[in-house]
Amino acid sequence: MAAQLRLGEVHEFGRKDPPWGRGVRRTRIGRRFSSDDYEGVPEDLKTAAEWYQKAAEQGHVTAQYALGMLYFGKVEDKKKGCEWYQKAAEQGHEDAQYNLGQAYYTGEGVTQDLKIAAEWYQKAAAQGISDAQVSLGAAYAKGEGVPKDLKTAAKWYRKAAEHGYENEGAKALLEELAEQGIIEAQAALKSLQEKSEFDKLCELADIWNLQPKKAFEWYQKAAEQGHVKAQVRLGGLYARGEGVSQDLKKAAKWYSKAANQGYADAQSNLGWAYAKGQGVSQDLKTAAEWYQKAAEQGDGKAQNQLGLAYSNGAGVTQDKKTACAWLQKAAAQGISDAQASLGAAYAKGEGVPKDLKTAAEWYRKAVEWWGGV
Repeated sequence: MAAQLRLGEVHEFGRKDPPWGRGVRRTRIGRRFSSDDYEGVPEDLKTAAEWYQKAAEQGHVTAQYALGMLYFGKVEDKKKGCEWYQKAAEQGHEDAQYNLGQAYYTGEGVTQDLKIAAEWYQKAAAQGISDAQVSLGAAYAKGEGVPKDLKTAAKWYRKAAEHGYENEGAKALLEELAEQGIIEAQAALKSLQEKSEFDKLCELADIWNLQPKKAFEWYQKAAEQGHVKAQVRLGGLYARGEGVSQDLKKAAKWYSKAANQGYADAQSNLGWAYAKGQGVSQDLKTAAEWYQKAAEQGDGKAQNQLGLAYSNGAGVTQDKKTACAWLQKAAAQGISDAQASLGAAYAKGEGVPKDLKTAAEWYRKAVEWWGGV
């Protein structure tokens, strides 16, 4: 399946990288392939579509998104494009969710429906897609598909601006609301000014990342001022003992600060800490709760761990069917452990109908990630 995706990319883009990254979109797909392997292969959209389709029909989320992009752009079959965007979006692919929202907003490839557009914007916005956050903010500002609510509009514009929305477009929209006397917008502009200082500190930490002690100093400065990414990175340094003495309790503390701000990676890490009793008292129920929060934002690691929790009844009521649903989401993102677990589920008929052929397919995919095929 990884080869099928890569072959599709090669026939569509030649030696250039695709917009979602070569052979990978939040997965490890295609890292064993390089453009040198396919030097001289001509660009061929028909062949690209065929290879994408082979992988997409097996549930490969990146291939589904790629097929949507191909049909919506170069091949010009927007109805088909939307069908594949829908499949990828339902698996949690954030860019597909945003593109599907755009399609419903404009009525391209689907019947125009501003309510459905806003729903998909919401899903993509929750995963940090700044374009979706701006579009959702605009929907609330204009009352398109959702009730008009300038305070909520300001909230989403703020999130987009915090993600560095291109050309400071979100900041300009916030300024418009601030001029109308929306207090939330005024507060957001003040916060953004402060955050720019935090970002400078975090950038300095990134520069010094190869020197852990120096990185630790800068991450700490930014983390103490509320920078969520710095908090996660600082937690990681404490967890691994890089640049500072290992301190799992402090690692969990910083993960908790970022997790409570809705940062999925931190929520997943905090879930792991509670599951293993690392820096906090072991609490499988709390672990599952944090995994759930991160999993709902599309975090593949958390989806895998939540699936295992439901499979084993660890912190939640055992439910093999729900376990497989979460493992399926993680497996579609290329999480090899989830693919192996899903293979076992199909082999035993636990949570899904027994199907040795499907089991073999998931085992094969897992082996591909481990480099065995």
